[in-house]
Amino acid sequence: MSSPADRSVPGPAPPAPGRRARRSPARTLLPHVAAALAPVLAIALCASWGCSLLVPPARVPMPSKVLRETPASGCTAILLPGRWDRMERFEEAGFPERAEQAGVDMGLIEAAAHIGYYRERTVVPRLEQDVIGPARSRGTRDLWMVGTSLGGIGSLLYWDAHPDAVAGLVLIAPYLGEDEVLEEIRLAGSLRAWQPPADVAEDDVGHRIWRILKRLLGASSADSAPPVFLAFGTGDDFAPGHRLLARELPTDRAFERPGGHDWDTWAALWSEVLASGEVCADATASPPPADRGRRRTPGDARRP
Repeated sequence: MSSPADRSVPGPAPPAPGRRARRSPARTLLPHVAAALAPVLAIALCASWGCSLLVPPARVPMPSKVLRETPASGCTAILLPGRWDRMERFEEAGFPERAEQAGVDMGLIEAAAHIGYYRERTVVPRLEQDVIGPARSRGTRDLWMVGTSLGGIGSLLYWDAHPDAVAGLVLIAPYLGEDEVLEEIRLAGSLRAWQPPADVAEDDVGHRIWRILKRLLGASSADSAPPVFLAFGTGDDFAPGHRLLARELPTDRAFERPGGHDWDTWAALWSEVLASGEVCADATASPPPADRGRRRTPGDARRP
């Protein structure tokens, strides 16, 4: 039973028949304010707790999806996404359709190699056991690693652990470390002249990645060394590091176009790399065994 005080305070009048109730401005704006504050909250949580609450779990086995089956040529590309990206972004950005339009005879497998696997330092063994091993059992003989952003690091880490297993790498807008390590290489004059520190900490991503690149590109004259392609948008925040790496590559293996660190730019760059005719070219041409892995292109001579 309500008290007299309750009865003396009228509630909101119901809307007239046929009319919709008006929402208050605060209730209307609340969802938009929440959406705007979500990234700010995420950054604050990362600063406070090292992103531990935001990092997705590193599931075992690592999820993956076959976008194009491995063809008779035996060439397959493993697609590694960026730090917070879902693996499905490759399919949504049209990577399979662009491969078909370019006429490249290749299989495509997207792998959920998100930041959780890097944080637990299991990205390479999980790729080998859960994604690449099964791909070999389905007929893959020439393996290409394709990575966007953080996925570029994953591609390099995999090559570093399994150098004889990789036929080629496509690094799309890769993260290449902080300004300090980039400045070291600039001051040295070239990657060949740069000498990395003798001891590199496990979490020193920049020095670790450039040390891998130095070994990879330093072996470019060897028959077993895979070709490395770089592609990036000129408006990318990471472009200074990309240009530094581009100096070390043959001119026909470094691609840039207007754009930023986004999927529209990366999809267009993927088409340009495929149009070069080098990706999966050895598998398609089926050269004699003695010639496998050797690239004959006008850009074989490295730029000084």
